[in-house]
Amino acid sequence: MNKKGAIELSMTTIIVIVLGITLLSLGILWIRNSFSSIQTLTEGQFRQASQIIDATPTGNQKLNLPIEMDVKSGQTIGFKMYLLNDGSASGTKFNIKINGDFPSGLRVGVIGQKDNAEEMTYDIAEGETQEIDALIIVPKSIKTGTFQYTVEVTDESGEIYEQKGFFFTIKNE
Repeated sequence: MNKKGAIELSMTTIIVIVLGITLLSLGILWIRNSFSSIQTLTEGQFRQASQIIDATPTGNQKLNLPIEMDVKSGQTIGFKMYLLNDGSASGTKFNIKINGDFPSGLRVGVIGQKDNAEEMTYDIAEGETQEIDALIIVPKSIKTGTFQYTVEVTDESGEIYEQKGFFFTIKNE
């Protein structure tokens, strides 16, 4: 009879140890997932703040826009550009065109009078800055890749007023 009691004590001890290890493992996984999601949110907010800072008009820069962006496959992301008329252009009308090698289905465009155009005209008085909204629309068919584009601004005479490049990286969902 003593031997049977010893076996029961061992079984109880084993069950307690297994339950303890299971709960400890689940707790560790929960904490790791919580910190991982906090890190992802924090990185996203810092990236967004960096894009806003990059695009914020400073000094006498004619064109300000985010230089790099990350986009997920199947996502649409908006960004802002700022165009300053410093008086060196002929006239007040500016044509903004986004140039690049667009893969099938990928859209990068300026939001304005015409839906999402790759080219748009703005009338900006001398000394004024125009805020311009733009979109990147990435279909789910494009999984990954880095794409470079150029924003070209011409004045009324067709002369290039300013030109800047930006690139974005498409990451898988």
